[in-house]
Amino acid sequence: MAFAFPDQTDDLLVADAAFAAAYDTCTAEERAAVKTAIARTAAACGGAEDVSHQTRVRMRQGFSLYKVSRPASWTVILLDSTQASPARMLAALVPAILAGVPDIVVCRVVQDGTPFPQGLLAALELAGQELVMECGPKEALSLVAHCCKTDTHGRLVLLGQDDIFGDVAHIAAEWDAPLLRYGAAIRIGIAASSFAAPVSDAILRFAHPDADLTRVDVDIAQDAFSAVFCAETAVQQYLGMTSLVLSPGNEAYWIWRGLSRSFFTETIQGVSSGDADISAL
Repeated sequence: MAFAFPDQTDDLLVADAAFAAAYDTCTAEERAAVKTAIARTAAACGGAEDVSHQTRVRMRQGFSLYKVSRPASWTVILLDSTQASPARMLAALVPAILAGVPDIVVCRVVQDGTPFPQGLLAALELAGQELVMECGPKEALSLVAHCCKTDTHGRLVLLGQDDIFGDVAHIAAEWDAPLLRYGAAIRIGIAASSFAAPVSDAILRFAHPDADLTRVDVDIAQDAFSAVFCAETAVQQYLGMTSLVLSPGNEAYWIWRGLSRSFFTETIQGVSSGDADISAL
């Protein structure tokens, strides 16, 4: 039986009108930043056309090693109500899309009625993500439990620190569903002295409205920044001081450690002393 999200998901989906309104709210420059980030991520992850493939290697020891690689069956990306960054959401979503995952849902878990951030909705619209839902903790847990029980070949990505994510992790562990969680506070250092002239950080603030942006003119390695924003000519200077260095024009680009297309790819292995039929894998 083909995988499908539970029927109640339809009742919790964000209305199309909300996406259109969010798109119109963003400026042309903000939309351009999101489009650039999507293109950069696609290039960095590799946009190969083959999302599924099979191989057989005859090993020197005399046995055959078979591998089948294919997209994960489904992906659920959960955001808590504190997450408002289009850049960091795209860094979790776009690799799943590029990997060819057929069923993806982005679910915002809310307990306090905080409105869905407009920048997030606009980015989801530009990424072509159709299934976006908003619900409470109970519904989120029901969604995760359904997915994990129905098909154990899915993936979960959690963005935020909501207590409910601990319960999500327990469900995933029970069914051995791969999960990545990112909840640390984001701090971005702005290397003001690297710019020959004052530079606007408006797009950086759009891309990371929930981050701590701090102007720094000292050794950033001592301040545990998540990323640094500097002039184009200073990018190499800051490499190694933090995990990500951004320059003007790339404010909405982001990477998560350990999250790439490969996380959303299922690999099946077979070992045979002879020549087994790979189509059975």
